Amino acid sequence: MKQSIINNIAKDRMVETIVANVAKDTTDEDLTDLCQDIYLALMEKDEETIEELYANKQLNYYVTRMVINNIDSSTSRFFYNYKKNKLKQISMDDYKETAD
Repeated sequence: MKQSIINNIAKDRMVETIVANVAKDTTDEDLTDLCQDIYLALMEKDEETIEELYANKQLNYYVTRMVINNIDSSTSRFFYNYKKNKLKQISMDDYKETAD
């Protein structure tokens, strides 16, 4: 049952829609990675939790909370895998300005 629920979510592109609405200032590449992380987290959740959230029509809220937490938290999987390294990078334009 969990698999079919997640398949329906993916078919309806619910996660992608939520991510696009919540993460306005995030790059497209990061959005794709975030969506994949959310799907992975849903697959790792126990079946009972997913089925209960779906039956109570709370899955949309739950996924929205997951997205917000992943974007805003410095301890999230998304932050450690993607955002942390980007924060340390500088652009070539910034480098040239400081070298002068």
